[in-house]
Amino acid sequence: MNNKNAELFAGLFVIIGFVVMGSLILNFGRLQEKFDDQYSLTVVFKTASGLIDGSEVRMGGAKVGRVIGKPKLDDQGAVSVKLSIYEVAKIPVESKFSVVQASLLGDMRVDITRPQKESSSFIAEGAIVKGEDAKGIAAVSKKIEGIVDETNLTLVKVKASLDEVEQTLKSLNSITAKVDKRVLSSENLNNIDQLMVSLAEISKEANVAIKDLAPLLKATQSAALSTDKLASSLQTQSDELGPEMSKLLKKASSLMDTLNALDEKPGVIAALINDPEMREDTKVLLKNLREHGILRYKDGEKKRTQPKAFTGQR
Repeated sequence: MNNKNAELFAGLFVIIGFVVMGSLILNFGRLQEKFDDQYSLTVVFKTASGLIDGSEVRMGGAKVGRVIGKPKLDDQGAVSVKLSIYEVAKIPVESKFSVVQASLLGDMRVDITRPQKESSSFIAEGAIVKGEDAKGIAAVSKKIEGIVDETNLTLVKVKASLDEVEQTLKSLNSITAKVDKRVLSSENLNNIDQLMVSLAEISKEANVAIKDLAPLLKATQSAALSTDKLASSLQTQSDELGPEMSKLLKKASSLMDTLNALDEKPGVIAALINDPEMREDTKVLLKNLREHGILRYKDGEKKRTQPKAFTGQR
């Protein structure tokens, strides 16, 4: 009897062990998922690093599916990930799909974020949904990697700039040394001192010359004022004489016209002007008239022109 009880307890223990083992296999071996109703959809990510076949899909912290197969790269460089979602998990339209880190070991999963406003429409089976950039520690690490790369490039540029500055400083030191040796030598400094002394003496002489020129400048200024007054007076007189000069020119022109007319027309006056012999006779006539008068007129000029008889001895 005791042996039968022992065998019965041993059989029950084995059966219970098998039941527990089967439940563990179903839970951890994902065999239960094969018996649940599911539907599939495809999510397109820019990058889906870390996702593998069987990675979890969670919505609001609850597991709602898993990744089927490996992510595939399409012709446009995007990564297509096929998901198997439980039939009971309805995903609203406008939900956001992103790749996040599942654990500190580096496992990745797909996280679904429901929209703020609940929608009555849900994503249908076989739909293709656009995913967002990766989030979580992986995304932060990638950003840090990018920042590190940029920092390295910046450090390289800074080092190159420092090298250029160093070369420039060396060039400046060389130029300074040459200036010290050639330009700032004791001989050149003495020449500069002598030049400054000469400039000071020239400045003093120039000041004296300027003082001496002051009276001359005042006299020149007075002369200029007098010249201005004289020019103004001459201008005034010229303005006053303008009409008289115009009248005089008109009379001179009239006289010239009269003389030209006398010269061209025949007559006594034209003969006196043009005939030298008649002009000479007229002069003699006028001279005799002044000396003797009309009643005592003598042709004395012609007598004096005759040669006198010689009365002396030869």
